[in-house]
Amino acid sequence: MSQTLTIDGIEFVPAGAAGKHFGYSRDYMLTLAREGKIDGQKIGHRWYIQLGSAEKYFHDAKIVREERKQQISYERKVELKTHAAVRSRVSTRSVVLETAAVIAISLLIG
Repeated sequence: MSQTLTIDGIEFVPAGAAGKHFGYSRDYMLTLAREGKIDGQKIGHRWYIQLGSAEKYFHDAKIVREERKQQISYERKVELKTHAAVRSRVSTRSVVLETAAVIAISLLIG
């Protein structure tokens, strides 16, 4: 990386270089650093990012996304089963009501 900066034995790189490394914009990296989600240092007018911290953040975020994706998938399956059961009861009830109506009309006419 260009312009690597070492502070207390920890290497930092400019925010723009860190963004390119991970495929994100400089501004996104700055936002993460300002919010304390990744380690960053502002020196003068430039922000520097600790790559290991950002790597851990993106790794953990991926795990959280995958867990959430699995949770949503599970919830959707439960919803589909519930809706299928309700539709089944409604369909059965409709058939019974229609049959009863036909019989009642037949008796009245007949």
